Amino acid sequence: MPPGGVPPPPPAVPRVACPTCRTANAPSARFCQQCGGSLTAMACTQCGTALQPGAKFCGQCGKTSA
Repeated sequence: MPPGGVPPPPPAVPRVACPTCRTANAPSARFCQQCGGSLTAMACTQCGTALQPGAKFCGQCGKTSA
């Protein structure tokens, strides 16, 4: 224990922000604990590029991610 008797704070746990509601989630979470939105990247059905969670269009070819 450091001088003064106060223990140091625990190390910060990395979090993943939901692209829909911005809630912090555990890095291993696949869905948001607040809104249920997907936290995992999907692939574009036209060109195969990884899409960021919440993306409406592919940044590589422009196809909608519906």
